[in-house]
Amino acid sequence: MRHSVKDAQADPAEQYPRDAYLNALVTFAEGNLEIGMTLFIRGTVIAGTLISGRKYFEELSRQMRSASIHGSSDPADLQDVLGRAMLDFANMYPRAGEQPEPGSPTQSFLHLSNARIFQAANHLRSNGQLMRLRLDAVDGYFMGNIE
Repeated sequence: MRHSVKDAQADPAEQYPRDAYLNALVTFAEGNLEIGMTLFIRGTVIAGTLISGRKYFEELSRQMRSASIHGSSDPADLQDVLGRAMLDFANMYPRAGEQPEPGSPTQSFLHLSNARIFQAANHLRSNGQLMRLRLDAVDGYFMGNIE
């Protein structure tokens, strides 16, 4: 079989179907079960706590409302607008125990709190950051956080 440059550039992850077990863990997180996870994405190691999409956007809204925004004529208004926008995204996700409504986002992303990115023997400084990742970008994972 002959291979071309196009073959070499293809994303190897596209050859594999979505990971049903990882999808199940995300479903548990959407039900408010928080799980420590370490993810491997194209050679990068990311550790954090798997949380629901609702909690991710609620926390992002809180952060936006308390952010220091410079250069705006009225920073408080901008903070409020951004905070409300994030709450609108949060409301797209069902509350724990509720069934998703028609039009709810499909389960394409996972959400982490306290995310830390590791490279070699170090980890990049992140002060408990929120992170949103495509499910189909995850190459591997294990439950639990590395330090």
